[in-house]
Amino acid sequence: MNFQLKKYEALIISSSPNIYYYSGIRCEGGVFLLFTARNKFVCADARFIKEAARVAPGFIPLTIDKKDSGWWKEMLKKNRIKTVYFEPFDFTYYKLGAFRRLSRSVAVLKPSAIDFRALRSIKNARELFCIRRAARIAEEILGEIKQLCLRRGRSKPAPTERDLVLEIHKRGLLRGCEELAFSPIVASGRNSGIPHHQSSSR
Repeated sequence: MNFQLKKYEALIISSSPNIYYYSGIRCEGGVFLLFTARNKFVCADARFIKEAARVAPGFIPLTIDKKDSGWWKEMLKKNRIKTVYFEPFDFTYYKLGAFRRLSRSVAVLKPSAIDFRALRSIKNARELFCIRRAARIAEEILGEIKQLCLRRGRSKPAPTERDLVLEIHKRGLLRGCEELAFSPIVASGRNSGIPHHQSSSR
């Protein structure tokens, strides 16, 4: 990946989808990536830094010390970073303030103009293969769930919405899926008219 950074610039990747896209690390906070013109870093606290380094071997691991900001300033100075760009749609007001305090007198923070969605929309051959495989698996599971409902309806009590959610998860895992893109929405009867219905024992 080439963000066309100058030697005194850096870019923070903080949103979970972009962290996963650029490093393969799945996270829900507590981790961010930092790109410079020459290096790429994965920053995490001591509980997760070893696992982050294992999952993203091309990244230099940096341990976040929440009690001491010295590690951040030292890294900026060592890499001669004067400008740090951030994802404007992910950085909260609180997070921006925290990084400004950490970077005070060393570097300034600016919103990045990079359209990350546009960058992620360009798929390589491996990604296209995975998308096609995922679509095929989804079609197979949907066909099996349909047959399961028809069989159960004739001879046994019909499965509940939660039963079908469990079956979808199980069949995905048995086919080698790491996880589902989102939790299945199974709705029957009057529930079928409720957007984003939470599956029940109906």
